[in-house]
Amino acid sequence: MSDLNEYKLRYMDLAFDDMAVIERYLSGFYPGTWPRFSQTLEEEVSRLSSHPYIGALYKPGRMGEQQTQSATSPDSDYRWIMAEDYLVFYKVNETEKRVYIHRILHGARDIQQYLSS
Repeated sequence: MSDLNEYKLRYMDLAFDDMAVIERYLSGFYPGTWPRFSQTLEEEVSRLSSHPYIGALYKPGRMGEQQTQSATSPDSDYRWIMAEDYLVFYKVNETEKRVYIHRILHGARDIQQYLSS
């Protein structure tokens, strides 16, 4: 039974590109690394369909620092959740009842560079 309050999830092209890069990287380790991670990623992202605002608002700058941000900042509508060492950046569209997955980036990356490109 489908809940009328559920949001549809949509991965953007860059998120698919990110997953391909992550798969190539993780597949270079143990054979089960990518399948385990992709399952974790799917579980975390699927939670967004029923709880789209569970992720924190993204604030430009170094992750983890407390910063103030204007509600009119162009990045103020990005939210993020964690899947192991990776950050999943997404936006919620209330009108369409959709969650758009934009990027999946390793936490050690220069996040601002990737989100502004």
